[in-house]
Amino acid sequence: MLSKDILNAVKTYTANMKNSVSFVLQTGEHEKRSELKEFLSQLSSVSENLTLVERDENLRSPITFYLEVEGKNNGIHFSGIPSGHEFNSLILAVLHSSGTEHKLDKTLTAMVKKINEPLHFEVFISLSCHNCPDVVQSLNQFALINNNINTEMIDGGLYPSLIEDRNIQGVPSVYLNGELFANGKIDTAQLVDKLIERFPSIVGVDNDTQLPLQDVTVIGGLVRQV
Repeated sequence: MLSKDILNAVKTYTANMKNSVSFVLQTGEHEKRSELKEFLSQLSSVSENLTLVERDENLRSPITFYLEVEGKNNGIHFSGIPSGHEFNSLILAVLHSSGTEHKLDKTLTAMVKKINEPLHFEVFISLSCHNCPDVVQSLNQFALINNNINTEMIDGGLYPSLIEDRNIQGVPSVYLNGELFANGKIDTAQLVDKLIERFPSIVGVDNDTQLPLQDVTVIGGLVRQV
């Protein structure tokens, strides 16, 4: 499924992993499960710090897996086979989980850390969608920043009944705790803005969450002598 060139590239990327990461795959039967298992097995083969574990965790389906770091679910879930445009989402999730520093803005990070109640994000995607990976990757970082947050990429093509039930017309479509949260192209800052709407208290007046000082120039102002 994965070419030798891709596996060699992943091997290079994972060479400096600091933490061990396991792909914990839900047990059960599904027509796509053997394909997903082979996909994860190939990825696991490139590093001694990557392993595949099959376990009954009562996840969404037999083609759902999560990332386990040092024996703990880190909140990042995938329902489907994250290939195509979502392959980078999986690799970045592994690298960030293993200790590679993420690039999220310090101010946004501080606000995400302040969420103090459980948030479960579901991101419905298509593997051919160009905008979906940005949303998946942002929410994956949120989950790593705050243990109260978990997120799940869901390949809509493999869950047609769920797409029908939610009446999803396009992707990416983001649900938070079962309710529609965002639709269409959206970046990290916009996701945080939506969180602020629901949790205004995460914007505090402290050194971590104050926006940086800006130089302002007023053009066309009226000057009056006294």
